[in-house]
Amino acid sequence: MTRTSLSLAAGLAAIALAAAGYTVFWHSFAGNVLDDIRDWSAEREADGWTVNLGAVTTGGFPFSLTVRAGAVRLAGPASASRWQWDAPGITATARIWDPDRIMVNAPGVHRMAFDNGRFVAEPAGAEAVLTWGRDGIDAAEWTLSAPTFTGPGGWIASARAIRGRMATLAPDDGAGPGSARAGYGFAVVIEAPELPGSLRLPPGGAGDRLSAEGSVRNLPEFEGTLRGWLEAWREAGGVIELQSVAVDRGASRVAGSGTFALDRHLQPEGAMTVEVAGIDGIIESLAGAKAISGLQALALRAALALGTGGKPRLPISLQERQLSLGPLPVFKLAPIRWE
Repeated sequence: MTRTSLSLAAGLAAIALAAAGYTVFWHSFAGNVLDDIRDWSAEREADGWTVNLGAVTTGGFPFSLTVRAGAVRLAGPASASRWQWDAPGITATARIWDPDRIMVNAPGVHRMAFDNGRFVAEPAGAEAVLTWGRDGIDAAEWTLSAPTFTGPGGWIASARAIRGRMATLAPDDGAGPGSARAGYGFAVVIEAPELPGSLRLPPGGAGDRLSAEGSVRNLPEFEGTLRGWLEAWREAGGVIELQSVAVDRGASRVAGSGTFALDRHLQPEGAMTVEVAGIDGIIESLAGAKAISGLQALALRAALALGTGGKPRLPISLQERQLSLGPLPVFKLAPIRWE
C-alpha cells in the first residue's frame, strides 16, 4: 500500500470514527431529553397534575433534535378553578449547536379551559420560539392564530391573531427582596379584536388592534398554590407597569400608560392616563350602540374638555373592581377567584 493510500485510509477511518462518535452523542442527547420529559411528567403528576403527552418521539438527525408529542392533555390539580389544555400535537426543534433556542410548532385547534371550563380559549394554532436559561425560560416570542374566547353567560370574543414576546429582567431593573427573578418585560399585540356583544360596542374593522408593552415586577419564586404565590407577589410589592398601551379602532386611537397591582382581596386595581384622538367619533359610536346613555355622553364630553386640541387626556381608574373613566363609573368587574 502506497503512502497516499495509507493517508487516504487513515483519513477515511478518522471520518468514520468521528461520524460514529457524533451518532452516539446525538442519540445520547436525544435519550437525555426524553428522560427529562419523563421526569418532568412524573413530578407534575406527583403534584396532582394530569399529564398525557401521547406518543413522544425524536428525530432531526444529524443537525437538529426534534421532539414530537401526540395528542396532549395537561391539567392542573383538582380545584374549584382547575385549568386544562388540550392540543392535537406539539413539535419542538432545536439545532444541536444552539440547544437553548427551541422552536415550537403546534398546528390545529387547541382548547384551553380555565376555572373548570367557565372560561375557554380556542386558538386555531400556536407557535413560539423559546430561549432557555439557567433557571428556565429567559425569553419567548409566540403567536396564537385566530383565537376565540368564551365565558360565563355565553359571551364570545375573538381576534385574527395574538402576538407576544417576553424576556426576563435583570435584578437591578426591579428585583424585590428574595426574588429569584426580577420579573419579565412583555409586549402583546391583538390584531382585529372582536369583543363580546354584551359590551354593546360598535363593530370593529380588519385594521383594529390592541397593543401593550410593559413589565411585571418583583416576582417571587413559584411554590405552593396560585393564590399563595399571588399573595407573596403582592406583599413583595408586585406591580404591572404599562409603559404603553394603545387601542386603534377605525379613525380613533386611545393611547397611554399606567400601573396596576392587586388589592387586599387579590383583585386588580390601578390607574392610567390616556390620550384620545377622534373622541367625537368614539362617543357617537358608543352612544349609537347604546353602550352609554345620552346623559353619559354629555358627561364624557364635559369631563374630556374637548377644546384642548382634539386630543383630550382621560384618567382611567380601577378600584374595588369599579372601572371609571374620569369621574364617570362605567361598570363593575366580576370578582376573580384564585384557587
